[in-house]
This record gives sequence, C-alpha cells and structure tokens, in this order.
Amino acid sequence: MTKKDFRKLDDAARKNVAKKYGWRQSSYLDWKVEEGYIFILCHCEPKDAWLEVKPLYFDDLWWEITGIFKNEKKPPMSLRGNGVDAVSAQMIATYDAFVNDTNSYTAEDLEGIWDGIFKKAAVDVLQFLKENPDANTFFPDESKVRAFNYDRLDYIMALLHNNREEEAVAIIMEAKSKGHKCYLRFPNGDGYDAILEWCKKRKESTEKCSPDTTTRNSFIDKIGNKLVKIFKK
Repeated sequence: MTKKDFRKLDDAARKNVAKKYGWRQSSYLDWKVEEGYIFILCHCEPKDAWLEVKPLYFDDLWWEITGIFKNEKKPPMSLRGNGVDAVSAQMIATYDAFVNDTNSYTAEDLEGIWDGIFKKAAVDVLQFLKENPDANTFFPDESKVRAFNYDRLDYIMALLHNNREEEAVAIIMEAKSKGHKCYLRFPNGDGYDAILEWCKKRKESTEKCSPDTTTRNSFIDKIGNKLVKIFKK
C-alpha cells in the first residue's frame, strides 16, 4: 500500500468515526465548537494526533484588526485550524495512532483506532470545559502551544478581548525593541503595527464617548445635595 493509498483509507475511517462523535472534518483536521471554543484534532502523520483548543474570538478579533477578510466572505471554520491566517491554539493532549507498519492495518482496524482516539478526546474536551467554563476569560498557557508562537498573538488577543490594551502594547513594544516582527507583513508595516493602530483608534473612540470626569462628578454632587435638602424637609 502506498502512502497516498493509506492516507485515503485513513481519512475515510477518521471521517466515519468523527461524525459519530459530532466532529467535522477538513483534510488533516477535525473540529467541533463547544461553549465558545473551537477544538481541533490534528493528524498530519500516521503515528499520532493531537488535540488543540482556542476561543473562537481569537481569530475573529485578529481578522478584525488586520482586515484580512474585510472584502471577502466569512472564512470557513476549518481555516481556524492551522491556517496561515489563524491564531495559534493551545495543545490539550496527544494520542498514539498508527505505530505499526501502515500495510498491516485494515479499514476496520483504522476505524477501531479512531474510535478510541475520539473517545479519549471527548473526555479531554469535557475536562477542559470543566476547568475553563468561560471562553471570554480564558488565557492560554503559552508553554502548551505546539505551533510556532513567537508572535504571542494568542496571549495578545486574550489581553485585548479583556480590555487590557496597555499590557498588549507593552508586549509588542518589547518585541519590537528586540527587532522582532510579526509574521503578517504589509507594505507599510506588520501585524504588530495593525494591533497598535487598532488600540489607538479604540482609545480615541472611548475617550470621545466618555463624559468628562470632572463634569460627571460635579453633576453627581449636585444631585446628592438636592437629595439631602429634600430629605431634611
């Protein structure tokens, strides 16, 4: 059996079992959405598979900041996997797959192995959700990010989502001081510059919408004095 033939047999078996457990498949990825997270099961090589997770808003926010898909249709959910324009995900677990000679497996063997993997993944997903029930307050453990994560975009997206722009900007400025540039490049800058510009506009917008603190406090004092006079009567 050639490597190509085994891949076809493997993909078919994985697809059949994935449906049973509520996962959807795209190439070497299987994914499902639960409680604001996307869980991704990656299978690039026959020997293993690994389970990753990230909040859905990671990519939504990153794409909003960079405008990557501004003039296009909403990207498919599978692009949030290991796509070049996707933010890295945190790894939860790894699973052994086909450790023997690929020629020794039948279609039934493959489905049996995938059934075991998806059962383990189901347990790991439930455990993760138990420990991290709110996707909005989740912060990634950067030591568990399998993909290249030199840009720290996952952590930066979490900071921005939780209104901690100053910390995000500090991370970017430190990286820039060391000569590091974000992987995403534009003719007039990179992804870091896009984030800084987004933070600047957000701050300006917030300042315009917020009433003057001194005026607001003066107004509250006046109301308070009036209430005191009313109750004295």
